[in-house]
Amino acid sequence: PSETGGSVKVYVQDEYSSQPSIAPSSQPSLTPSTTPSARPSLQPSSGPSLKPSRHPSLTPSSKPSKIPSMSPSLHPSSGPSLGPSQTPSSFSSRTFQILSTSSKFSNVGNNNDGQTWCLEGKLSAVSTNSILMVRPCSPSQAHVQTWFLDNGKLSLSNQNPGTLCVKDEGRSLFLRNCSLLGTSSISFTSSDENTPGAIVVSRNGKTFYVAISTDKIFDRLRLYNRQSVNPYKESWKLNYISSTDMPSQLPSIIPSNRPSVTPSKM
Repeated sequence: PSETGGSVKVYVQDEYSSQPSIAPSSQPSLTPSTTPSARPSLQPSSGPSLKPSRHPSLTPSSKPSKIPSMSPSLHPSSGPSLGPSQTPSSFSSRTFQILSTSSKFSNVGNNNDGQTWCLEGKLSAVSTNSILMVRPCSPSQAHVQTWFLDNGKLSLSNQNPGTLCVKDEGRSLFLRNCSLLGTSSISFTSSDENTPGAIVVSRNGKTFYVAISTDKIFDRLRLYNRQSVNPYKESWKLNYISSTDMPSQLPSIIPSNRPSVTPSKM
């Protein structure tokens, strides 16, 4: 009771406005709003949002996301990825060795030495002597045993793809400047590293196959037609080389645990 004999009543609010307040509250709401604000908060949230933002943050996160991004970053990462990429490098941007699987080479030297045999380009100042042959795979010969295929052109990678390409003339094969090639196109019948296939040269609607000689396996490689009895037309296998197997343009400050297949120039 008051001095005037009146009384004071206290009411408990059990109804809420359906409209937001015009003036901001000095205290955060205990219940999250079902309607997003038209204006972003000036203060960062203490917890991550349950829904991805439509706009990237101007400040990088101090913690990596557990969910992969739907879009690639525009900036390179300062550290290696913990998982493999879901989008591998395209075929044309990968270098590889071309290995011969012919049984003829298993009879050379010690059968148990594990020697592999590579398609090699022999470079010469005389263009007609720049030929293709098969020789033992060797890191010291990687500059003439590592290849690159792009738009039907097979070139020596040599850290500068597109400089020297395989050119066919009649049944012969040479290495020529890639700008001097004709209309022939080179392809492989198998891109599976475990399955031998053929090196196919398509020229004027005709198909030829790259193969070793049946009796002189160390001679220059030549082209054979589909009807040829040469049994080594489909005796080639690709051995892809990752970027980590190729020498870097800059020296690493951390030594590698694996030797490079290509000798360093530094």
